[in-house]
Amino acid sequence: MLNVRLFYLQNDVISFYQAEVDNLDFTVADGPEAQINSWVENKTENRIPSVLQPGVLSGNTLLVLVNSIFFNGTWASPFKNALTRKGDFYRPDGSSVQVDFMNQIHRYSLRKSYMDSDIIRIPFVNRRFALYIALPKSESALSTLEGGITGENLSDEAFFHGYQDTFVNLTIPKFKLSSNMVLNNVLIDMGMSEAFSSAANFSGITREPAKMSYVIQKALIEVQESGTVAAAATAIIMERTSANSLPLNPYNFFANRSFVFFLREDRLQLILFQGKFADPKTKEINFP
Repeated sequence: MLNVRLFYLQNDVISFYQAEVDNLDFTVADGPEAQINSWVENKTENRIPSVLQPGVLSGNTLLVLVNSIFFNGTWASPFKNALTRKGDFYRPDGSSVQVDFMNQIHRYSLRKSYMDSDIIRIPFVNRRFALYIALPKSESALSTLEGGITGENLSDEAFFHGYQDTFVNLTIPKFKLSSNMVLNNVLIDMGMSEAFSSAANFSGITREPAKMSYVIQKALIEVQESGTVAAAATAIIMERTSANSLPLNPYNFFANRSFVFFLREDRLQLILFQGKFADPKTKEINFP
């Protein structure tokens, strides 16, 4: 049994994070992962039925920290189903694939030619949340955009300033993407190698020597005429050490090629989901 410090449970887990604490039964027939997967499925309204595969947890597992996020937003100006049409979406290699494109002419916040890309803000009903789509002017500009999107310019709001109110003829694809990632190597590359080693110090959590063994994340986003649904779940496994009238010429924003998107809470300046849509045939991304 894990000797978790009472101060950590009462002050951090329960009071600050308002989280739940529970024991795992490693003797159940469907494995201890089932209890966690059931919690994730409930919190994401069945969008993510499981985050842990059977056998991931073992007798050496000390602690599993799990969090989830669920977003279901209706566009401030929904797209009309009758205007959705098939069209060609061009992949990075130049080939094309037929997808459903949503369309409407409306007033949006638009930033033109930032890092050789146009960026549009598509707000949801309460306008605190918005989906940002950054559309490179050419396929070659995609790498420039991706290389220019750093934690620094996202955190200092450079990416989210300089927008102008513009009438736009907006055409974007309906899409659904999911990802399944083990984040160990990503976190190690970011400087967290010690947390995965026997030198890890989690003494504020437990009196037993402990380290992180796996950080697993599943995420999903679906963009359609009515709005956007997004969900994610992350599990950190620890084990013992050993985003009225119409003008005649609205600005055309036609996302028929690769683009980057952000689902963002604008008041708190918090990016909830971030991704790239480059190939409609790719529905799920597994990493590594």
